[in-house]
Amino acid sequence: MVCDGMHYCITDFRSFDIVYDTPVLSIVKAPDSPIYIRRDKTLRYTLQVEDINKNTSLIFYHSINNSKSYNILNKTDIQVNPFQFEYDIPVPTNITEGVYEISIVARDQNKQISNLVKNIIKFSKSTENRFVDAIKKYHMNRRYIVPFFPRILFKTSK
Repeated sequence: MVCDGMHYCITDFRSFDIVYDTPVLSIVKAPDSPIYIRRDKTLRYTLQVEDINKNTSLIFYHSINNSKSYNILNKTDIQVNPFQFEYDIPVPTNITEGVYEISIVARDQNKQISNLVKNIIKFSKSTENRFVDAIKKYHMNRRYIVPFFPRILFKTSK
């Protein structure tokens, strides 16, 4: 039993929980694969987020192959539900050829975390990079000829 200063007492206790909705994240459009190393600078995603909590602020994080996650975008006061936007991920300068998993997640101001969306991207060397690599190899060996360019571009030493 709880009484106030006026001797009014109550014996009935009630409790309630405030439950926030978690944001729902989805990929509307992913970048075309393969992504060419040193030529393509960003991975452009079109994302859609749905959050029932109006006037919400969202923070977006991404990681490549479960590496450290990075935050490059904050969206505040989202009024439209669902909300679509562009999300650009810079291509790391030290990335090598291969297949990578890109993971993106959102967190709202109530610390509710969205579902994790994943996308598989293949990184390849561009033909420009292959040409540069072939020139370097030619200068090192002095007899390498690039098969897809005219032979008159290169001298061979015997």
